[in-house]
Amino acid sequence: MELILLTAMFALLLLITFIENKRHQHFIRKIPVRIHVNGTRGKSSIARLLAAGLRQSGLKVICKTTGSEAKLVLDDKNELPILRGATPNIIEQCKVAEYASKAGADVLVIECMALKPELQAYSELKLIRSTHGVITNCGPDHLDVMGPTELDVALALAGTVPVNGLLYTNEKQHLNVLEHAAADRKSIMVTIPAAQTVSDDEMAQFSYIEHKENVALALKLCADLGVERKVALAGMVNSTPDLGAMDVKSVVRQGHEFSLVNAFAANDPASSKLCWHQSVQRQSDCDQKVLLVNCREDRHERSTQLAAMSATLTDVDKIIVIGTGRTRFVKTALASGIDKDFMILPAIQTPLALLDTFAELAARQLLIVGIGNIKDSATHLLSFFEQYDSFTETAEDQPFIPSIQTLEPATNG
Repeated sequence: MELILLTAMFALLLLITFIENKRHQHFIRKIPVRIHVNGTRGKSSIARLLAAGLRQSGLKVICKTTGSEAKLVLDDKNELPILRGATPNIIEQCKVAEYASKAGADVLVIECMALKPELQAYSELKLIRSTHGVITNCGPDHLDVMGPTELDVALALAGTVPVNGLLYTNEKQHLNVLEHAAADRKSIMVTIPAAQTVSDDEMAQFSYIEHKENVALALKLCADLGVERKVALAGMVNSTPDLGAMDVKSVVRQGHEFSLVNAFAANDPASSKLCWHQSVQRQSDCDQKVLLVNCREDRHERSTQLAAMSATLTDVDKIIVIGTGRTRFVKTALASGIDKDFMILPAIQTPLALLDTFAELAARQLLIVGIGNIKDSATHLLSFFEQYDSFTETAEDQPFIPSIQTLEPATNG
């Protein structure tokens, strides 16, 4: 009797799975253009750029990003937060596809949320079945899951190459891996020479710091979908950037001007180093330059990589370390022979506490470049600078006590 019951339950489970799959495939087929965005860095930026450029042409676009904040960007540019009651699961992509299909979307732009190599391939081959794939680049990130080497990362990311579609990439070092995957799945690969396709004048139109290669790739894909360059660029320039988009906000307090560069979302060491050099070049008139590192206990590999990278920087005046898991960063940095001054603060910091710490450095103009992770204290600091950007006191000795009730630090969980 028990065997009959188990067999019946197993058969019922198979039937439910079959019905759900048929239902999902029905929704997928109703969306003419499906763009699956993957890569080490720039996924959220490119997803938003693509959605904005295509939307500007009159296409109905639904976009899902999983960058600094998981968001659903609607056709009217409004954004809905994606609320999760548990650990993120790739089945979430099915709900997004259903929503886009029922909304009558012409285009679904969806960021890959899988890390495990087998789940990345499953996301593409079973859940998204993209017409256009994007692999931004293949860098040394999440090596604990996709590694241990950068080549392994490239092989994992290649799992999202579309079948009988088009693949767009800015990757240079591991291009042969993507070429092989594209040929195997009978897709055409398109590479983009960023420096030759986007001008400095075009980049200057963005209100935040965007990367040429991201814009170049998005413009090329939009053009291949029939959108004129000037139309696509106009949409991109007016798009809402991801919370983790690199930008600069300034606050003046008691004679000190603090310029904070948001590079917290640059997950890998190469991107973080590039953000540092770009920031120093743009803010060359600052008296002192600080690297603010926000660590996370569950990102040991990232802390190790960023510590080794920090040891190679020659123009840092001070490194301030906050967050959980700081010990790993400090030990690796010291082992790498770093000769910079460290300031190790308690894990959770309020914005005003950090401003007081910055003020102790006694610099009239202080550049702070934040890297590592965007959670907890980094999020509160960014919100603070966003709210009080370009704030100037009427007198140098005027107390600066803005209301920050909504910026209380998150508990250390």
